[in-house]
Amino acid sequence: MSTGSKAELRAVTEHLTGILRGAVTHKRTSWLRLSDEVVRGLERLSSSDKPFQWFRRPEHKFEWFGRREQKFEWFSPRNPVTPTSPTASSFKLVSMRPEYIGEHLPGNTVFFGRKVEYLTDPKKRERFRIHIVDGKMYDAKGKLFDTTKTFLGQRRDAIFVVDEEGRMYAHKIGMNGKFHHSSLLAGGPVAGAGTMRVEKGVLTYLSDRSGHYLPARPLTYQVIAQLRSLGVAMDRVFIDLLARA
Repeated sequence: MSTGSKAELRAVTEHLTGILRGAVTHKRTSWLRLSDEVVRGLERLSSSDKPFQWFRRPEHKFEWFGRREQKFEWFSPRNPVTPTSPTASSFKLVSMRPEYIGEHLPGNTVFFGRKVEYLTDPKKRERFRIHIVDGKMYDAKGKLFDTTKTFLGQRRDAIFVVDEEGRMYAHKIGMNGKFHHSSLLAGGPVAGAGTMRVEKGVLTYLSDRSGHYLPARPLTYQVIAQLRSLGVAMDRVFIDLLARA
């Protein structure tokens, strides 16, 4: 690493240190709140700030909270490349893990006898459909989708899946042993699954967290490409990937 790069990295480190110190000073002990504070702090950094550009250079294979910028060229303002969205026939799919098979049947042993709800009726499933208009997410009733206040006034992530046609379905309140990712497509294969946070229709966070499907990174990549093709601004979305590259 050159002397100039080291100096720039040192400047960025000072930025991040200040953000973390501020978060601790305000007693933001919750990891989710702390991470949100870091993200907001990073977003406040000007895109023209020279030290911050260190992270955007493709030669630096830097992974920030699980997001590899060199893998997602379209995230970089220097390379505003829009990936081609997969067609319905080209979506890669993953099946539900075998240990969850039968979870919707009475007396199953998966969740100690609790019966997981499956949306087998297309009309009922449509109630959980997410529509995207002008880059914003709307629920089936035409209201801006929002996860900031979902359960007793507390913010929670919504679980989501994407089907073989690229359609997204989401539920704000997943319940262990009752409603899971598998519920949305009745245990069928998915083109993507995870959790997301949406504020007044604007996507702010996306993850691949799904114990039922454990989607590989290529599936999450195609979800990101699909969302971008529908007008969602993905360059400011916090991407949290658990699956290994």
